[in-house]
Amino acid sequence: MNPINKKPIERKFHGDTFIDNYEWVRIWNENIFDSKKPKEFQEYLDFESAKYKSFSEPLKSLSDDLYKEYLARINESKISVPSRNKNYWYFSQTIEGLDYPISYRLKVTDIDDWNVPFYTSNNLKIDDIKNAEVLFDANIQKGESKFYGLGTSDITENEKYMLWTEDRIGDEKYKLFMRKIGEPNSEIAIKTKENISDAGFDLTDKYIIYTTHNDQYRSDKIWVHSLENPDLEDLLIYKEDDALYNCSYGITNERSHYQFFSYASESDVIYTISVPEFTDLIDEYFKSNGQKEISLDFLGESFFEKKLGFEYSISPVTINGKQYYTVKHNAENIDFDIDIYDENKQKISRIISSENSKFKLSLSFNANYFMLSYKEGIDTRIFYINRADFLIKTFDEQKDNWTEILPDIKTSKGAGLGAYESKMIRYSISSPIKPPELYDFDPVTSKENLLEKYEVLPAVDGTPYDEKNYVFNRFEITARDGELVPITIIRNAKTPLENAKVYMTGYGAYGISSESGFSTSRLSMLDRNVVYAVFHIRGGSEKGRKWYLDGKKFNKKNSFFDFIDCYKYLVDTYQINSEKSVITGGSAGGLLVGAVLNELVACAKSSADLPSFILDVPFVDALTTILNPELPLTIPEWEEWGNPISSKEVYEYMKEYSPYENIVPVKFATNIFIKTSLFDSRVMFVEPVKYAAALRDNGYDPVLQIESDQGGHRGATGRYDSYKELADETAAAIHYMLK
Repeated sequence: MNPINKKPIERKFHGDTFIDNYEWVRIWNENIFDSKKPKEFQEYLDFESAKYKSFSEPLKSLSDDLYKEYLARINESKISVPSRNKNYWYFSQTIEGLDYPISYRLKVTDIDDWNVPFYTSNNLKIDDIKNAEVLFDANIQKGESKFYGLGTSDITENEKYMLWTEDRIGDEKYKLFMRKIGEPNSEIAIKTKENISDAGFDLTDKYIIYTTHNDQYRSDKIWVHSLENPDLEDLLIYKEDDALYNCSYGITNERSHYQFFSYASESDVIYTISVPEFTDLIDEYFKSNGQKEISLDFLGESFFEKKLGFEYSISPVTINGKQYYTVKHNAENIDFDIDIYDENKQKISRIISSENSKFKLSLSFNANYFMLSYKEGIDTRIFYINRADFLIKTFDEQKDNWTEILPDIKTSKGAGLGAYESKMIRYSISSPIKPPELYDFDPVTSKENLLEKYEVLPAVDGTPYDEKNYVFNRFEITARDGELVPITIIRNAKTPLENAKVYMTGYGAYGISSESGFSTSRLSMLDRNVVYAVFHIRGGSEKGRKWYLDGKKFNKKNSFFDFIDCYKYLVDTYQINSEKSVITGGSAGGLLVGAVLNELVACAKSSADLPSFILDVPFVDALTTILNPELPLTIPEWEEWGNPISSKEVYEYMKEYSPYENIVPVKFATNIFIKTSLFDSRVMFVEPVKYAAALRDNGYDPVLQIESDQGGHRGATGRYDSYKELADETAAAIHYMLK
């Protein structure tokens, strides 16, 4: 049964006519916030709700078991490792039964001592930490709201006030608030422009700088709000008119400059202005009661000219008393190089190149050290050098002066310099089966402090966690075009890969890597003899920038082909049990799953050839969305997928893979579970609704869960609700595997 009536609409582009039977449901977007919805809309929601209830009720016992297992393995009441910024140590505490962590701070007693004031353990209580001050408690802040999303937060330079943004629906339209720290009743709503994307205090504590987005969720304006004259009109200081670009701002490491950014998927524009110059300009405007005109050209020229395909980042740095810039760019190599430029924006020296198979280059610094990192294959290399010893030469020329961090550990490590004044280097070690360990390292004394070894509590039946009971390995398979695609396999040591039930996932878009870190919740699947597989397909950045570029625009099909080739490799090599396996992905990963579904159904010779499919907030009606520039996020997306409005070739290419247009009539019973939210502002709920209707027209019987109470694109924000959502979805996957 299909609960939605067909109301055909012709979509005509480039001489092609597509009959869309369900595009008309987009009018329902106008009613998502209405307590009383139009009759047809409400009847549809009731239908999907009843169908989902019929599907999920038999799984409730399994879902409840999973939820209990998740909680059993974590310490629900725990204090985090403290991190220092200026005169305070910042940390948080979770409390059993409360959804959100409570943020605290602790005054520094010795300005020169960067050793943590306490070590975390399962027995440490907040009462054991004397003089800890509550900074923010989202559990109280949420009140009676069904949803609460904390956006950005910041603290003034004098460390007396804080601001934050919050979303109480899930539509990512944030509002700005401020209070004096330690005085929860001093909260005030800051009167600003609507639709805040980001916000923070300036360095004088007199102003708030914030970014707003337009109706298409493109951050396009930056404003200054006066705290001394809050009734004055906020000052527009930056505007990005190019619909392909978003904008943002930041303060540099040395706190010497403000930076204003315009950025697209493959392009950056950066303006840098000194703190005194910027402050004088803003002061002048507000002292004139808004009468002084400020030209939007006050930032002058950008560091480099705007050019599609040219990406870069810059950071002003003082070396031996002189002003320089570290510049990371892709002018010569796809995977970027890092150079040093002088104050006149002239290149002085290369520091490191992505040649010789290096990628994911990074150079950071604070008052005491420079840190450089890069990847070679699956190995991560991290080095540091005392700032006083840093020379404006290539890394290879001064390599003997750099010290490598954890040279014997090649993978699953990370490091950071922390606060600008920090004397410590903090690093972590983990793997898909090894719980994270966090360390502080003092380069002066060579002393290493273990700050935290994440403790996995025993399972519900009392069995302690032992990483020796699990194995993971990563290998590469040869795709149809000869490219080597990595796969990560995680399983219980007692579960052979041969004839296994496999939970397969991937993403392959926007350059986002599908990293497979440690997860306690994953253990519940592994202990049920499920093998967990991550396919690191093109479109991500697992193998560098080229890996991303080879999975976008006219290379997008590589993402789907890679995933299918990984799946077929497991079938052919290990005879995995396809019928008892699941393929899953969310958002752009949902588009991936939809495209893979169509291909596998077309090739299937029996039901034994088909896994089950789970699509979470899936971008399955991609072409329709990209063809409508009035929809949220559409125009910037052209940099990822191409512009099918102006290009017939892009239109035809996207139409060949967009899941909605390419549904293959059902051949064998196929399990499909789809999840969406009414308030999703990134992939609007209309897309999964249309997709489910079209699937039903082609003989499928999908289950569509529509979240109508809380949550947006990223789901619930509270940890218990998040665990419940995960338990419900995992129960569906396990159900399909055992069916």
